[in-house]
Amino acid sequence: MKFITEKNILKGIETIDALSDDSFINFFENFTKEQPDLVAYIISSSEEHLNDEEGQFLLLNILLFWYVTKIAEVELPVISMDTIIKSEESNNVLFEAIFGENDEEYILNSDDLIEGHPQSELMYFAINATFNNDEMEEAAQNIIFALSKVIIDVLHSEGN
Repeated sequence: MKFITEKNILKGIETIDALSDDSFINFFENFTKEQPDLVAYIISSSEEHLNDEEGQFLLLNILLFWYVTKIAEVELPVISMDTIIKSEESNNVLFEAIFGENDEEYILNSDDLIEGHPQSELMYFAINATFNNDEMEEAAQNIIFALSKVIIDVLHSEGN
């Protein structure tokens, strides 16, 4: 996929922030029509692991990730649930650390995640938006970041 720049992300934030309530609903409906499995995955994961406010935060971030691919003129196919699950499985170490029963502490090295990722600007945004949110507990931050990374990985692998 084309590299998503900081400029793309800032333009996406500006556009979404400027939407009226009705425009936002239409915007979200377009997202849902274009990527129904992606939306279903995020909503299902949110309901299972996050409260309403945290789930809305995650969904808004995923909406932004999708929209910035449009700004960058990335062509995305309809992403299947199988593709999303494969991305989740490829992030198994991260998921086991967050969701597993393992008592070992997982140290999240954000520099490695950013520098080693082909969509480093999106990863940087996901890390900063999530972990600089003082209103969320650490467990919710970890879940939101893990799910965000899965979606960033999927968008990158599927986009042309």
